[in-house]
Amino acid sequence: MLKEVLNQIKDSDYISKSKIAMNLNKSVDLIEDAFSQLVRMGYIRVNNIDNCNSNCSGCFLGNSCTSKSSTKSIIITDKGKQLLEK
Repeated sequence: MLKEVLNQIKDSDYISKSKIAMNLNKSVDLIEDAFSQLVRMGYIRVNNIDNCNSNCSGCFLGNSCTSKSSTKSIIITDKGKQLLEK
């Protein structure tokens, strides 16, 4: 299931745990646990972007950001990309 979650992350412009849960027919709690495991295993990294003051048109999150106060981005690591290629 971790690889399925990783694929959902890869294919999403905006990461929503509830949407991933719905797509995979799993509970949100199970998806949250999968995210924790993916981080722990080094397949994804969570970046916190606090107090953004940049020009949204130049930002890679510009199309999905709804607030200029705090945003989290999920990065698939090289290790995660290797898993997806298998």
